[in-house]
Amino acid sequence: LLLYAQLITWLALTASICDAFASPNVQVPSILICGVQPSLRSHLDDYELRGLAAIHHIAADDEGLICRLERGDIDAFIVRSSNTVSSELVKRLPSTIGVIGRAGVGVDNIDLEACRDANIPVVTAAGASAVAVAEHALGLMLAVARRIKPAAKSVEDGLWLRPTLTGVGLRGKTVGVVGFGAIGKELAAMCTHLGMKVLVAPVTKETPLSNEVIEKRSQDIAEVRAGAAESLEKLLRHSDFVSVHLPLTDQTRYFIGDKELALMKKTSVLISTGRGGVVDEKALLNSLECGTIAGAALDVFESEGPQLVDDEVLMKLAQLDSTVIVPHLGGHTEES
Repeated sequence: LLLYAQLITWLALTASICDAFASPNVQVPSILICGVQPSLRSHLDDYELRGLAAIHHIAADDEGLICRLERGDIDAFIVRSSNTVSSELVKRLPSTIGVIGRAGVGVDNIDLEACRDANIPVVTAAGASAVAVAEHALGLMLAVARRIKPAAKSVEDGLWLRPTLTGVGLRGKTVGVVGFGAIGKELAAMCTHLGMKVLVAPVTKETPLSNEVIEKRSQDIAEVRAGAAESLEKLLRHSDFVSVHLPLTDQTRYFIGDKELALMKKTSVLISTGRGGVVDEKALLNSLECGTIAGAALDVFESEGPQLVDDEVLMKLAQLDSTVIVPHLGGHTEES
C-alpha cells in the first residue's frame, strides 16, 4: 500500500508538471494501475476522493494493457514486474501518456532507452518496500537455516523425522550483504539486532562515486554496526549467509556464478531477493548438488511467471530439501 501511495503521489505531481493531461478541461491526471490486488483497490481509490488523481484499475497482459491505454484517456500508468514496457509498447503509447510508474525498485522490465527517446519519464518507488523485502530475506534465511521446508513436508507425509532435522542458529553468524541500498541496509540492521555480524560488499558500479556518496555510504554502514568488506572474495569466504540485493544490469548478470560460489563456505547459505539473472541458477544447482554450499533461497529467478514449469534447472532447484524457492514475494505485503 505504501508503495502505491508513494507512486500515485509522484505520478500525479509529475503528470501535472509535464502538462500531460488529455485535455485542458481535466482537473486531475488519470492514472491506470495494472495488476494491483483487489484488497488494496479501495484504499487506492481514496486518492480519487481526495482529488489527487482519477484512479483506474486493470489486470491484463501487455497487449491488454496497451489496448486500454490506446483509448487516450490515461495520463500515467503503473506496472509491476508481471508487465513489460517494451520498445514496441512505448511506440504504441498515445500522446496523453506523460509518465510511467514502476511499483517497485527494479526497472529491468521497462525499456528506459525507448522511454527517453519518447520523452516519457519513469518513476520508481525506491525504498517503499525496503522493510518488506528485508523481512522476507530474513525469513528465507531462517527457513533454510532451520530446515523448515523438509520439516513441514515430513509432518505432511505423516513422518516424525525430528532427529534428522537439526538446524543452525543465526546469532554469532556472519551475513554478507551484497548490494547495500535501502533493502540491504534494512536487512543489515535486522541482522545486527539478532546478534549477527554483518559484512557489506564493495560497490559494483564501475563509475567512480562522489565523495558525498562515499561518505554517506560509510555513515550508513556504521549506523547499522556493520563492517565494510575489502573485496567480494573476502566477504564470500567469511560469510555464513550471503544475501544478494542487486539490480539486474549487464554488469550484474550472473554476478554470482561458479567462481563466486566456490569461494563460499561448505556450510553457507545463499539468499537472493534482488533480481533474477544476478545469480547463475545452473551454477547454483551444481554447487548444491556437489555440496559446495549448504543451501539457498530464491525469491527471484530468470523464469518468473507460469513458464517456470518449463525451466528444468529451476524445477530441480525447487525439489531440493536444501532450498526454498518462492514466487517473487519480497515486496508483496499489504503494508508495502
